[in-house]
Amino acid sequence: MNEFQERALRLADAWQRVREAEDLQAAWADCSDLLEQAIEAHRDHAHLVRFAGRVNLLADEIAKREVLLPATHGSMLAHGVANQVLIEVLRARHEEEDPDEVFDDLIMLDELRWEDVQT
Repeated sequence: MNEFQERALRLADAWQRVREAEDLQAAWADCSDLLEQAIEAHRDHAHLVRFAGRVNLLADEIAKREVLLPATHGSMLAHGVANQVLIEVLRARHEEEDPDEVFDDLIMLDELRWEDVQT
């Protein structure tokens, strides 16, 4: 296994740890519910803003626990969290929702902050 593959495995393990952390389950569920509502509302901006606010809080919690994720993602950690939630929600929906369109809407949100998370 090369260095890149080892780092990818460490990142995947870090994401799995924070996703499975018992005390973060409610936050992940809240994020999923808010994104689901936003999708149901045809990606309404107000719904996406509420989702972004919750994702930012979850990203702050993740940064406190798993130093590899903020070190790797830097100011994009909230977007990484949003992407993880997006993947889960779209898989659960089993619909033909275009993930690129939803991701594009998320990437354009000012409320999904790009500055460094609070560690």
